[in-house]
Amino acid sequence: MLVLVYSMNCYTFTYNMITM
Repeated sequence: MLVLVYSMNCYTFTYNMITM
């Protein structure tokens, strides 16, 4: 579960970096 949350946070961070 913790790994899934970490993966989602990493994905969100990457998405934000790309969209900025």
